[in-house]
Amino acid sequence: MKIRKPATSSAAVVWALRLIQERRGRPTDVLDVLGLPLSDETQNLASTILSKTAQVYFFRRDGKVKNISNLDPGADETDEAGWGGLTEFSSNVSEVVARVVNRAEREES
Repeated sequence: MKIRKPATSSAAVVWALRLIQERRGRPTDVLDVLGLPLSDETQNLASTILSKTAQVYFFRRDGKVKNISNLDPGADETDEAGWGGLTEFSSNVSEVVARVVNRAEREES
Protein backbone atom coordinates (compact mmCIF):
# COMPACT_ATOMS: atom_id res chain seq x y z
CA MET A 1 0.00 0.00 0.00
CA LYS A 2 1.46 3.34 -1.06
CA ILE A 3 0.68 6.43 1.01
CA ARG A 4 0.93 9.84 -0.62
CA LYS A 5 2.53 12.66 1.27
CA PRO A 6 0.10 15.38 2.35
CA ALA A 7 0.09 18.73 0.62
CA THR A 8 2.50 21.25 2.04
CA SER A 9 0.95 23.74 4.39
CA SER A 10 0.83 27.35 3.40
CA ALA A 11 2.92 28.18 6.48
CA ALA A 12 5.71 25.92 5.20
CA VAL A 13 5.63 27.69 1.84
CA VAL A 14 5.78 31.11 3.53
CA TRP A 15 8.67 29.89 5.72
CA ALA A 16 10.58 28.64 2.66
CA LEU A 17 9.96 31.83 0.68
CA ARG A 18 11.11 34.01 3.59
CA LEU A 19 14.29 31.95 3.90
CA ILE A 20 14.91 32.22 0.15
CA GLN A 21 14.47 36.01 0.38
CA GLU A 22 16.78 36.32 3.39
CA ARG A 23 19.49 34.25 1.71
CA ARG A 24 19.18 36.15 -1.59
CA GLY A 25 17.71 33.19 -3.41
CA ARG A 26 16.85 33.24 -7.07
CA PRO A 27 13.50 33.12 -8.85
CA THR A 28 14.35 29.57 -9.90
CA ASP A 29 14.48 28.61 -6.20
CA VAL A 30 10.92 29.89 -5.81
CA LEU A 31 9.84 27.90 -8.86
CA ASP A 32 11.39 24.78 -7.33
CA VAL A 33 9.46 25.29 -4.08
CA LEU A 34 6.22 25.73 -5.99
CA GLY A 35 6.93 22.94 -8.45
CA LEU A 36 6.56 25.24 -11.46
CA PRO A 37 8.41 24.95 -14.77
CA LEU A 38 10.73 27.69 -15.95
CA SER A 39 9.16 30.08 -18.45
CA ASP A 40 9.08 33.84 -18.90
CA GLU A 41 5.71 33.97 -17.14
CA THR A 42 6.72 31.87 -14.14
CA GLN A 43 10.07 33.66 -13.87
CA ASN A 44 8.21 36.99 -13.64
CA LEU A 45 5.85 35.49 -11.06
CA ALA A 46 8.75 34.22 -8.96
CA SER A 47 10.52 37.58 -9.14
CA THR A 48 7.35 39.31 -7.98
CA ILE A 49 6.98 36.85 -5.10
CA LEU A 50 10.54 37.60 -3.99
CA SER A 51 9.72 41.30 -3.85
CA LYS A 52 6.75 40.80 -1.50
CA THR A 53 6.50 40.39 2.27
CA ALA A 54 4.21 37.73 3.71
CA GLN A 55 2.84 37.83 7.23
CA VAL A 56 1.52 34.87 9.24
CA TYR A 57 -0.86 35.37 12.15
CA PHE A 58 -1.95 32.94 14.83
CA PHE A 59 -5.52 33.40 16.04
CA ARG A 60 -5.47 32.09 19.59
CA ARG A 61 -8.50 30.46 21.17
CA ASP A 62 -8.61 33.26 23.75
CA GLY A 63 -9.30 35.76 20.94
CA LYS A 64 -5.80 37.24 20.82
CA VAL A 65 -4.00 37.52 17.49
CA LYS A 66 -0.24 37.11 17.30
CA ASN A 67 2.17 37.76 14.44
CA ILE A 68 4.28 34.61 14.04
CA SER A 69 5.72 35.53 10.64
CA ASN A 70 9.26 34.47 11.51
CA LEU A 71 8.03 30.86 11.80
CA ASP A 72 11.13 30.06 13.82
CA PRO A 73 11.01 26.48 15.17
CA GLY A 74 13.66 27.51 17.70
CA ALA A 75 11.73 30.50 19.03
CA ASP A 76 11.20 30.80 22.77
CA GLU A 77 7.54 31.64 22.16
CA THR A 78 5.65 28.35 21.71
CA ASP A 79 3.04 29.87 19.39
CA GLU A 80 5.75 30.78 16.90
CA ALA A 81 7.90 27.69 17.43
CA GLY A 82 4.90 25.43 16.83
CA TRP A 83 3.71 27.47 13.86
CA GLY A 84 0.44 28.30 15.59
CA GLY A 85 -0.27 24.65 16.39
CA LEU A 86 0.31 23.37 12.86
CA THR A 87 3.31 21.23 13.75
CA GLU A 88 1.48 19.55 16.60
CA PHE A 89 -1.58 18.99 14.42
CA SER A 90 0.51 17.56 11.56
CA SER A 91 2.34 15.27 13.95
CA ASN A 92 -0.94 13.96 15.32
CA VAL A 93 -2.32 13.37 11.80
CA SER A 94 0.83 11.45 10.84
CA GLU A 95 0.60 9.26 13.93
CA VAL A 96 -3.05 8.39 13.26
CA VAL A 97 -2.38 7.59 9.60
CA ALA A 98 0.61 5.41 10.50
CA ARG A 99 -1.47 3.54 13.08
CA VAL A 100 -4.30 2.91 10.61
CA VAL A 101 -1.94 1.76 7.82
CA ASN A 102 -0.04 -0.56 10.17
CA ARG A 103 -3.27 -2.06 11.48
CA ALA A 104 -4.62 -2.58 7.95
CA GLU A 105 -1.41 -4.28 6.86
CA ARG A 106 -1.47 -6.60 9.89
CA GLU A 107 -5.09 -7.52 9.20
CA GLU A 108 -4.28 -8.28 5.53
CA SER A 109 -1.55 -10.74 6.55
